[in-house]
Amino acid sequence: MKKLLFGLILILVGISMAQNPLHKIALQTATDADSLILPMIGVISGPLPLPDSPAPDITEQLKDIGVNSIRNNDYYDDRLDLAQIFCCSDTGTYPSWECDPYDETHYHWGPSDTLFQIFMDNGFEPFLRLGDEPQSHYRHHDFAGPQNDLQERNWIIAAIKTVERYQHWQGRDRCFNYLDIITEWPNKDFFDRPRNAFIRFWARAFDSLKTHFPQYKIGGPGFLITTIDVIDGDASESNAAVAFLKYLYEHNLRPDWIGWHLWYNDPIYYYRAGRQYRDLLNGVGDFASVPWAGSGFFDDVEIICGAWGVSSRTKGGQSDLPRSEQDKLMNKKEGAAMLTGDWIAMQYTDVQRTYYYRANEGKSRPEAGPNDPDMGWSGLFYGDEKATYKPKAHAFRLWSVIANNYPHFLKTDLPSTCETDTTRLWVMGGADDQGKYAVLLANTNGVDVDYSLTINGKPVTLTNFEKVDIYQVDNVKDGRTPMAWHGGTFTIGQGCVQLIELQPKTTGIMKAGQKPSQFRLMNNYPNPFNPTTRISYFLGKSCQINLTVYDVQGKPLQTLVKGKQKAGEHHVVFDGKNLPSGIYFYRLSTNTGWEKTGKMVLLK
Repeated sequence: MKKLLFGLILILVGISMAQNPLHKIALQTATDADSLILPMIGVISGPLPLPDSPAPDITEQLKDIGVNSIRNNDYYDDRLDLAQIFCCSDTGTYPSWECDPYDETHYHWGPSDTLFQIFMDNGFEPFLRLGDEPQSHYRHHDFAGPQNDLQERNWIIAAIKTVERYQHWQGRDRCFNYLDIITEWPNKDFFDRPRNAFIRFWARAFDSLKTHFPQYKIGGPGFLITTIDVIDGDASESNAAVAFLKYLYEHNLRPDWIGWHLWYNDPIYYYRAGRQYRDLLNGVGDFASVPWAGSGFFDDVEIICGAWGVSSRTKGGQSDLPRSEQDKLMNKKEGAAMLTGDWIAMQYTDVQRTYYYRANEGKSRPEAGPNDPDMGWSGLFYGDEKATYKPKAHAFRLWSVIANNYPHFLKTDLPSTCETDTTRLWVMGGADDQGKYAVLLANTNGVDVDYSLTINGKPVTLTNFEKVDIYQVDNVKDGRTPMAWHGGTFTIGQGCVQLIELQPKTTGIMKAGQKPSQFRLMNNYPNPFNPTTRISYFLGKSCQINLTVYDVQGKPLQTLVKGKQKAGEHHVVFDGKNLPSGIYFYRLSTNTGWEKTGKMVLLK
C-alpha cells in the first residue's frame, strides 16, 4: 500500500513538473505620454542587392513586411557615401578629400542617385546617414574619417551639397526628416583618430549642417561600446557619451537626437539602454552628477536606436557562440523571438525610432548548415536567388501590423514573469478606435509557456470575445494564417512569436466606469495611401469638433475640420501630395472632452 501511494505521489509530481509555467498577463490601456505605439520599423540597407550577391532587388519584400524607413549604410560599395560622392581625381589615397569641394567634377552622383530614386519610388523614408563604410568591395579605404582640418572642412561642404541635392529630389517638397552624422562611434572602422578629435569634428559638422538646414532633425553619432557604460550608469568622462555631451553642452550645441547601437541577446538590455539614455540626457538617476543636470538643456532631445540586432558572441562579448547557436539566432525562430523581445522592450522606453541591422545580406542559402560559409547572418532575408524570408522577417511584419493597425498602447509588466519559475515573456498590446485589440508576444525561453490574458480588467474568454485569431511565427509558420483558439489557456512555443487579434463581443470591453461612446473615429481608407485618403467619423450629437493631422513627432500639419457639425456620419479627404512618405496621425476631438487618434501611412 505504501509503495502504491508513493508511486501515485511520484506520478502527480511528474505531471506537475511537466506542466508549462503559467503567466497571468494583464494589459491596460496606457494613459501616460507614451500612449501610442511608435512605428519603429526601419532597417539598414536594401532594397538593392549587395556586391556579388545572387539575391534580387527586395523592394517588394520590404514593402510586404511594412518597412517604412531605410538607413543608407552598409552596402559595401560606398553608394550614398561621402567617400564615393566627393572624391578627388588623384589616385594616391581613397577616400580623397583635399581638392576643391565646390568643383562639381569631383562629385560622382550616379550610384547614389539610383539608390535614392528607389527610396522615393517605393515610399521608403530615407534616414540620411552622412558618412562612410569601413571598407568598399571595389576599392580599399586607406583611412577612416577626415584626417586633418582641410579634410574636415571639405567633408562638411560635401555633406551640405549632398543634402541640397536630395532634399527636394525631382521637385518633391521634402524627401526626409532626419540627418545622421557618421555611422558609429567609438569605432575605429568609421573614425580612426583620437576621441577629442572626433568630438570636435562632429560638433563642427553639426553646427554647419544645422545652420544650413534648421528644418531637419540632425544628430548621431551612434554610440557603440559606450552603450554598455550608459546601461551600467557610468557618469564619469571615461564614458564617451558623457564626454561627448559635455563638450556639446559647453559649446551650446544641442542636437535634435542622439543615436545608440546595441547587439545583445537579452531584451532587458534594450529596455535598460532606452531608459538610461533618457536619464543621461536629463541628468537624473545615475547621471545626476553630469554638468548639465538641472539645466534642462538636453531634456527634449530624441533617442534613436540606429542599429541593433542579435549577437554572435556570448554575453559581454568574451567569445563566439557555437555555430549551431549562431544559426538559431541569425536564421531560425529563436532569432525572431529575441528580436521581437528587443523591439517590445524598446516600445516601453523613450526611443523614437529603430533601425534593424540589416535588411539583406550577401551570398547565403536557407538550406546551408551551421558550418557552411553560406549559413546566413543578420539579414531579414537570405542572399539567395529568391531572397528567401527568414522567420525574423515574418516577425518584423507582425511588428508593423500592431504598430500600424493598433496604435493605442496596452501595457503590462515588462517582462512578464511567472510565480513558479524563472521564465520571462515579452508582451505588449495595442487597440484601434473600433474596440479591437492585438497582443504581441515573444518567448525567448528554452521551454513552451502557458499564459492567460486580461485586457482592461476583462479576461480573454469566449464569453467576452467573439473572435480570437492567433498568428504565429516559428520555423514552419509564417504568421499569415491564423490558428484557431477554442478557449482555455494560451500556449506559446519555445522561440516563437505570436500576434493575437481580438474582437470583443458587441457589449465591448471597456475600462471601469467607461460608458459607450456617442462618437466614433473610423480607420482612414485606403491605408497606406498615395496621395489621398478618406477619414470618416460619427458624431452622436451636434458639437464643436477639431480634426487635425500631425507628423510622427506630434507637430500639427493641417487642420481638416474645425467648427460645429451636426450629428451623424461625416467624411473628409486628406491630401498628402506635399508631404514625404511616412507615418502620420489624425486626431478628432470634441468640446465634450472626447478625442481619438488614428494612424495612417503615406507611401509614394
